[in-house]
Amino acid sequence: MAPLLVALLVAISGWWASSTVKSAMQQQLTSELQTILTADVTALDIWITTQRRMALALASDQEIRLMTQSLITKRVSTGDPSPASREEVRAFRSYLQDRLSPLGYSFMVVDRGGGIICGPTEELQAVQLPEPQRALFDRLFSSNQSVLITPYRPAASGGRTPLDRVFDRWNHPNREWKLEGEETPKAMAKASKQRQANRTRALETEGTRMEADRSESLMQVSAPIVSDGGEVLAALGLMIRPESEFTRILSVARSGQTGETFAFDRSGLLISQSRFDDQLRKLGLLKKTGRQSSALNLELRDPGENLLSNREVSSPPSSWPLTRMVSDAVGGGVGVDVEGFRDYRGVDVVGGWQWLPRYGFGVATKVDATEAYQPLAVLQWTFTTLFLMLLLCAVAMSLFSYLNLNLRQRVEEAALEAKKLGQYTLLERIGQGGMGTVFKARHALMRRPTAVKLLLPEKADPVAVGRFEREVQMTSLLSHPNTIQIYDYGHTPEGIFYYAMEYLEGISLKELVQEYGPLPEHRLIHILRQICASLREAHEAHLVHRDVKPANVYLCDRGGILDTVKVLDFGLVMDFREEGQSVKSKKRPLSVTGTPQFFSPEAIESPDSVDHRSDVYSLGALSYYLLTGEHVFEGQSAREICEKQVSESPPLPSSRMGLNYCSHLEGAIMRCLEKKPGARPQTVAQFLGFIESSAQAMAWTDEMAADWWDRHHVRSRIASHARQLDETVKIQPTIRVDLERRDVGKAG
Repeated sequence: MAPLLVALLVAISGWWASSTVKSAMQQQLTSELQTILTADVTALDIWITTQRRMALALASDQEIRLMTQSLITKRVSTGDPSPASREEVRAFRSYLQDRLSPLGYSFMVVDRGGGIICGPTEELQAVQLPEPQRALFDRLFSSNQSVLITPYRPAASGGRTPLDRVFDRWNHPNREWKLEGEETPKAMAKASKQRQANRTRALETEGTRMEADRSESLMQVSAPIVSDGGEVLAALGLMIRPESEFTRILSVARSGQTGETFAFDRSGLLISQSRFDDQLRKLGLLKKTGRQSSALNLELRDPGENLLSNREVSSPPSSWPLTRMVSDAVGGGVGVDVEGFRDYRGVDVVGGWQWLPRYGFGVATKVDATEAYQPLAVLQWTFTTLFLMLLLCAVAMSLFSYLNLNLRQRVEEAALEAKKLGQYTLLERIGQGGMGTVFKARHALMRRPTAVKLLLPEKADPVAVGRFEREVQMTSLLSHPNTIQIYDYGHTPEGIFYYAMEYLEGISLKELVQEYGPLPEHRLIHILRQICASLREAHEAHLVHRDVKPANVYLCDRGGILDTVKVLDFGLVMDFREEGQSVKSKKRPLSVTGTPQFFSPEAIESPDSVDHRSDVYSLGALSYYLLTGEHVFEGQSAREICEKQVSESPPLPSSRMGLNYCSHLEGAIMRCLEKKPGARPQTVAQFLGFIESSAQAMAWTDEMAADWWDRHHVRSRIASHARQLDETVKIQPTIRVDLERRDVGKAG
């Protein structure tokens, strides 16, 4: 069992190590995700604050303030919605372009009515802002504070405004746009009208193409332009490409190959770009043609399954719920989950999230769970492999050990059967117990069959040898005919201890009941009379048997006297005299030995303080079994039986079996089964006196015994077995004297 126990220990160690490592990894992941989230939010705070300060600084520029006030004054005084002076607007545009173009901004100046005073092109003059943007600028005018407009997508071509078309050109600077003021050979060769027509067609064509291929998005930060008197004249709006800075900031701090950080609005719409646009196109969540980006095109919803493993979407994405992190964040929650949940691809991830009410969007960071827990998976795989290998080795070693032990026992038995123990030749094994093995043997000189009990070397520890010797010594003190007789004791040079005793031909009481059923009352009394006689001698010698049970009582034929009882196996015998008991109890730990069905209550509660009355209890349990064929108490385990022996009252044999028994016999048996030793018969002689008063006491005769033995062929089976054994063993002569060759001396 040792290899299997080692494998079990490794399995427990692996489970503990895996749990410990997982807990440590979860703590580390929580800290790492929180750190990334905090770093990204902090970076966004710094960037947005910088943008606002930049807008405020430009809006506070004295030249911008004067130009804005001049344009507004002229526009109001003339009542003309167009600029009062084309040259003044050009100068204003040029001034702003010189300062903002190097910084990567486009711009527009918006009055309090929502009209554009100045923009990057002339066609924006007097254009009104669309309603969503105008509402944000109204908030700016009322609060006199800068405003951040999160990423948005310009309108489709059917509803596209000049503002959208202008920022299309700004968002795609590498395309062949021909903006006003550009000097190219082609522009110079054409007339102004033709140039304008070409530019208009180019805008319309590009707008149509971008309707199917929308990837551009815009972001604004606006600041109030205030007059010297503190009046808000207009607002300066700075146009920012989200992908160039907003998305890039979120993509700086991310974990491993699958980590990403992104932003989303209250509806769950992604407002930054996903790291997995190529995957999303393959999954059909983005258009496969063109260059459509996930920003402003992907809603962060949970598909309910891993789309990378099963790419067939069973329901439309619009019916999916928001992912866990998004639904929690838009509700104002802040959290980190390292147990795992699904993202918008259905992949198990771990992540953290936070809603930013001051900006009106949320930020989340995540990483695939397989990557996050890869070290743990490697550790678990390693431990599993080692455990399976160790288990395989353990099973192989256990099987080998079992086969080796079995083979060694067979070899030892064969060796024992083939050799002699002193003057005894072993013939066959007739019994096996906890203390040793019993063989039928033959003495070399006396020729009589003998039973030899062996204590094999592997069991011959000091405690076992001491018990073995005590059994021989104590039993040798007894000479009653109903007690097994000891002939010899010794040990071989190989360390095999043995003792020889009389060989019994018959049947144990356990086999008798199992094979032929309960005993009739008159035969039971006949058998109990002999058991009591054997135990009486032992008790008078201050010895308690401690293992009185059916298997240790033999019914045999001794010299033609049938139903002769022999009490055997004094392996647990103990001297119960008080003068030696105190010493024993100090030297030996408490231990319960014997058979639970025949334990006395005191043998269970205080096994080293029992006396001869414990044997009386066992005798009562034995009588109960012989009379009914059932034990006094039954149970699923030895512990359960012992608890019943101590605490429960046994049922009457008559009520249990539904039969009428002799009241004297039944009463004597039940008195033996009293829990308190003082309530029992104090000696086996007293018990015998109770049962002798039964009317059935002398009803069993020798003729009945002979009839039973002949009817069940017990004697014939014993004789047949003896003949077979004699035919197997060739008897060698003990001594031979050659008289013919002996020298004869002459007289004289």
